[in-house]
Amino acid sequence: MAIDPEMTLSGALARIRRLEDVIAVMQAQMAEMRALLGAKSHQLTNPWEREDIPNPAARKKSPHRCNGEGSN
Repeated sequence: MAIDPEMTLSGALARIRRLEDVIAVMQAQMAEMRALLGAKSHQLTNPWEREDIPNPAARKKSPHRCNGEGSN
């Protein structure tokens, strides 16, 4: 039965180094994305502030609701 190279100490350490390299690349990509978002944040708008997208939270008052000036 062959021993899996990653089950040896040197194999496990090599795998850890590879994983650390992958993590470093991902962290660099995340930093780049944050920088891009920061640079463009003045261009980002709340989608509900756009006229062409209806805002579900801005419901129009129903004519049947009580407005405090007597009963409807």
